[in-house]
Amino acid sequence: GKMIHSFQCLSSHGKKKQGRESEEHSIVTTLEQSPAVDTVAVGTSDGSVHLINTLHDVKLFSLQHKNKQKPKKMTSNNMNAVSSISFRTDGNATRQGVAPLAVGCDDGSVSVWDLTPIQDEKDGIVRRTLLTQMEGV
Repeated sequence: GKMIHSFQCLSSHGKKKQGRESEEHSIVTTLEQSPAVDTVAVGTSDGSVHLINTLHDVKLFSLQHKNKQKPKKMTSNNMNAVSSISFRTDGNATRQGVAPLAVGCDDGSVSVWDLTPIQDEKDGIVRRTLLTQMEGV
């Protein structure tokens, strides 16, 4: 195969963790085009979902899928790999004031996030809301 794109904004090269070079690398496991132009969701082997502006190669924000229970199938860093991502695109949700994103992991668990940004009044940090999480059977 031929590489057609590399997400530089996800590269861990040169990043330091606790004073030393980070050796941890997550693998891209799934991609999904968002309804927004030039934006893609990237699921990784460590349970993260990164929303990226592909035009400028900028990470907009990240979500972390965490299990309530210990998963049956885990990667080397004890997180479940993201196996699927889906945006709701029918318009009904946005009319209700939510922007849902469903994230599935390889243990069968599913998280549904509202991507509408909410700024915390105390610390000013912008967050997204986890609407629901369902464990795999």
